[in-house]
Amino acid sequence: MELYGYFHLNKNQFLETSLGANYTNNSYTYGYKEPNYLTLTDSKEDLYDFSVNVNYGIEFNPQSSLTAQAFHFQTISSVDYKGTNPSWQHFWNGESILFLEYNQKIGKKVTLKVGPGLSYVQYRLHGGDREDQLTPRLRSRLIYSFAKNQQLQLRYHVGNSQLQINELNEVEQQIDSLQIRRGNLNQKIAFLYKIIASYSGQFGRFNLGAELWYDGINHVPSEGFYIENDKLIRSYQSEGKRRMLSSQLSGGWKVTDNFRVKCVGNWLYIRHKDTPETLRHFSGMVQADYYLNDFSAGVFSRTKNKSLNYNLMYITEPAQYGCYIGWSHSGWQLEGGWKNPFSKHGQKESSMNRSVYSFHNVATGKLYQQSGYVKVTYTFDFGRKTSRANNEINTNMNSTILKLD
Repeated sequence: MELYGYFHLNKNQFLETSLGANYTNNSYTYGYKEPNYLTLTDSKEDLYDFSVNVNYGIEFNPQSSLTAQAFHFQTISSVDYKGTNPSWQHFWNGESILFLEYNQKIGKKVTLKVGPGLSYVQYRLHGGDREDQLTPRLRSRLIYSFAKNQQLQLRYHVGNSQLQINELNEVEQQIDSLQIRRGNLNQKIAFLYKIIASYSGQFGRFNLGAELWYDGINHVPSEGFYIENDKLIRSYQSEGKRRMLSSQLSGGWKVTDNFRVKCVGNWLYIRHKDTPETLRHFSGMVQADYYLNDFSAGVFSRTKNKSLNYNLMYITEPAQYGCYIGWSHSGWQLEGGWKNPFSKHGQKESSMNRSVYSFHNVATGKLYQQSGYVKVTYTFDFGRKTSRANNEINTNMNSTILKLD
């Protein structure tokens, strides 16, 4: 359920509010059997989400404005675990965020946006102490339009990550006869910052873009492994530091009014401090599209992609290619495509090597094989559209259940 309101206080001021509430009944079942071993888990959860968002804006003149934004998000959850390791947990957490954002145009070429803020996080597990953390936040952007159709942009952001609420608990569940999944209530909230410098320009039928991105995270949330009583304990930790540097160069060519080509190249470097794990990788993409009245068609190709996630797991995905044809008219959109038409053995590879645990997995999935699709959509237009401010709170996580797979 959501209530939303937008009010023009006068021609220079507005007030935007929203109130949301949601109830979710989640369930999770896990079973594993060996000749002389059996483990079962049957979990039921009642979860309540509440959110409040208030935005106030004032325009001083055409060159400057000020916006104040306040958010609060609250989660209350009760989980009943039945089976091999029965337990019960009641958990609540809340996050309040405040931003004060100032926008200023300096002459005709420079635009500055500065938005300092604060985030206050609280959480508590039934029977435990309340934990809280106050974190500074910042959203800033400087745009310099130094020539016609050319622009430089510099962004700097500081903030904290969302709580992994399904990992903040004291629950213990058996995975199999050798492994145990255990929550960890004593985790730190990740602190992150990023710097992004970008350039964009258009030169007749050509456009060019470049971007350099540096990303730092302290207290990286990740899976932790250790041995206890001859069992492998798979828990969670937040002690790592991750640094990422990436760059992208993209270009587009409008060959004719109907035919367009786009190319993108990416270079990525990731390092997890105090570990030997690093990644250096180059990837690219080429796409060509043709448009004729209501019809469109195109082909694309992407190189092999590699990544290194928070758990120090290397993931390699194979190269992909394909084609599509589409038609759109009066709200209707039809599209059909064919991916990897000549590939039969595309595989996704994952590997991890930790002090007490390592694995290597090769999976063959439909995503990397010959496949086709047909997509049909119809868009309804209900009239006036209202622009709404972005919510700073991530509400995708909707369960506190400790899962085993």
